[in-house]
Amino acid sequence: MQRFVTGFFALLAMVCWTSGPTPAVTITGYMSVLTMSHDGSWGTDMQLSLDDALQNAIARCKKMHGLKLGCGGYVISIENGWLLGTRCGTRSILSSGMTRAEAEQDADRREKNMRRDYVPNLPACRRVVAVDPAGAIDAADVALSTR
Repeated sequence: MQRFVTGFFALLAMVCWTSGPTPAVTITGYMSVLTMSHDGSWGTDMQLSLDDALQNAIARCKKMHGLKLGCGGYVISIENGWLLGTRCGTRSILSSGMTRAEAEQDADRREKNMRRDYVPNLPACRRVVAVDPAGAIDAADVALSTR
């Protein structure tokens, strides 16, 4: 029994010594969130808390067309960067980047992948919304509806 107790405490000491504290994730800026539903309604928000930004973005999306469900269907977030929302017929493409050019490249890559892998005859795409790092919204068509 003594050998077991000694071995147990030796193992416990080794585990405690080798596993240091887990580094905390630090958010140094605001988190921007863009969410889009299946019908093209969208919402965005920017907060220090990702959870708060997501809740507010979903609530704003629901107000756009009075939706009850679906506003969390497509979500993208970034810290201190750009978010873009694109519609290709009834399909949504959300993209992000630290600069507008990076976000545009991400959108192009996602569109090409969708055309290649899932929807070869994807309709033409158009930008619906862009959110800059300060949270300013550039909405191409706020009343977008594909019903």
